[in-house]
Amino acid sequence: MFKSFSVKAHRGNYDVEIGHQVRASAINPESDFLIVDKNVYDIFSFLFLQHPQDKIYLLEAKEENKTIEKCLEIIDILILKGFKKNNKLFAIGGGITQDVTGFIASTLYRGVEWDFMPTTLLAQADSCIGSKTSINYGGAKNLLGTFYPPSKIYSCAEFLTMLPEDHIKSGIGEMLHYFLLDDMKAAIELMSLYDDIVQGNYYFLIEFSTLSLEIKKKMVEKDEFDKNQRRVFNYGHTFGHAIESITNYKISHGQAVTLGMDIANFVSYKLGFIHESFFKALHGVIEKNIPDFTLPESDLDKYMELLSKDKKSVRESVGCVLLKGEETPDLVMIKNDDKFKEIIREYFTRDEE
Repeated sequence: MFKSFSVKAHRGNYDVEIGHQVRASAINPESDFLIVDKNVYDIFSFLFLQHPQDKIYLLEAKEENKTIEKCLEIIDILILKGFKKNNKLFAIGGGITQDVTGFIASTLYRGVEWDFMPTTLLAQADSCIGSKTSINYGGAKNLLGTFYPPSKIYSCAEFLTMLPEDHIKSGIGEMLHYFLLDDMKAAIELMSLYDDIVQGNYYFLIEFSTLSLEIKKKMVEKDEFDKNQRRVFNYGHTFGHAIESITNYKISHGQAVTLGMDIANFVSYKLGFIHESFFKALHGVIEKNIPDFTLPESDLDKYMELLSKDKKSVRESVGCVLLKGEETPDLVMIKNDDKFKEIIREYFTRDEE
């Protein structure tokens, strides 16, 4: 085992085990019902050789399945297969599998136990801890959800060796967002290794992902329900979620967040919260992970509408985390008016030096 630690939560502490090899022994064929990313099932078939097939649900892990309809479909199957309150759900996959399983676990029989084995860098470096379960609704990302952490998390670096490049870039984006908020040195070091990482050299990623979790752990233990300090972790997400939605999720979450951070920094600069030189310096750190995307003028109104649907937005104002100085990020409510729209237009039409 590389490392283990415990996270404090309202349901009681839950343990995170971080290791190099996949932990097949963590799965109990007697009591566990598995919800597994279909791709993971196909690649790591040895994990499931001893498990009853009628206790395995294969989930096609795409955003279109992160819905209340898919959750209800799985609940119907679980009940039909004899799942009881004393059984346990076990999610094996990335963030979509985690969200679907966690949401079901939090609502079925008023709450059942569940464990999680994250298989993507994004999940191992971020979403596996923090209690949130979120599903999409009405065209908006993560509009429905609960706070319901798993009982135990088994993070196995072996899964990372099979990830495609866009998944690695997505995980890098989420780690960057923590490092920019809490450890700029780590952000610079991570990006100095960027080309090696995306080309398949994953061995040191376990250290970066663990550092990312340690930063998140400090904050979620102070503010599990995202009411105060933890809201700074929404940095880049308001703008990033809207990028995901408007591209029909063709841009991965972590890269959308990287772009979202750049937009947030530009808005901070245009509102006078930071100097232009600081915006450019941050852009220089993260630019390798910013996806190639331009917002057409014809989509600008739709993008502004998506920002207004974000769960942090209130009435006519968009809620987004902005830098209010070099070390003071905070949630800022910005009126969704023509002035704000012009800043967004300027970001996407400016000529980079």
